[in-house]
Amino acid sequence: MVAEAAEALGGLDVLINNAGNVRAAPLEDIDVADIRAMVALNLLAPVLTTRAAPMMATTRAGADLGYGLRPVDEVVAEIVAGLEQRRIDINTQLPERRAMQELNARDPLAVDAALAPQLAELRAAVSTHRSI
Repeated sequence: MVAEAAEALGGLDVLINNAGNVRAAPLEDIDVADIRAMVALNLLAPVLTTRAAPMMATTRAGADLGYGLRPVDEVVAEIVAGLEQRRIDINTQLPERRAMQELNARDPLAVDAALAPQLAELRAAVSTHRSI
């Protein structure tokens, strides 16, 4: 599919692996089909699409934008600092919007208590905007 798209569009400049899914339930209650669906979407799909990277090496603009590469606390701290310094406008800055979407998609149980104050600040800052 990636090769067909690259051929039709004249190349591949950007690869965004931005799909994710979590089925929240106690482990013993999750159906095997749901586990397979999570693995397929969260692990297999990005691996298979990233296999297009050699094709991107021949282009000047090629980039693989991975949203799960940085620790949650680092991303939150950067966004909060940007909001406080008014360097970031949530309504217009795509990278910050994408970072917040990625944070929202993560398992909330993975966020430890030390991060809670920063997340509260982020939620408060975001809630003052009409859209993100």
